[in-house]
Amino acid sequence: MKRLAVASLLTVLLAWTVGVGRGADKTPAPDAPTKPKTADSSDEGKLKGRLPAYFAKLVDKDQREAIYKIEDEYGPKIKALQQQVHDLEAERNGKIRAVLTPDQQQKLDEYMAAAKSAKSGKSTKEPGDSKPKSPETAPAPKPEKSATPTTK
Repeated sequence: MKRLAVASLLTVLLAWTVGVGRGADKTPAPDAPTKPKTADSSDEGKLKGRLPAYFAKLVDKDQREAIYKIEDEYGPKIKALQQQVHDLEAERNGKIRAVLTPDQQQKLDEYMAAAKSAKSGKSTKEPGDSKPKSPETAPAPKPEKSATPTTK
């Protein structure tokens, strides 16, 4: 029961973190140049961070700084929990994989590699095949259905 509560908490925290990142106001474009930080910067001592979605239009300067302080307090805790979830998932996946026989593990690796290459569109290789299918050995396409209905 305790694991379920921890998992639920981590899921909520992760969902909130993702939501914060998506809706933040004044987020620079990914290809936008960034200013290097210098020691003589005029905004030294000011807190910086991201506001949750839609907050930028609502909060004043003091509220913004209070939110940044809260984010600074919880950010490392959330990151540690996310790492803990990642580690637990890796441990779980290792134990699940250990249930398989060596042949099943090899087949699983092939399936995963095929899925990865299909996702990237690099190969028409099927799991278990040592070579990609050539057009001659590929299954023939199914005939198209007629757009007009047939009569009896």
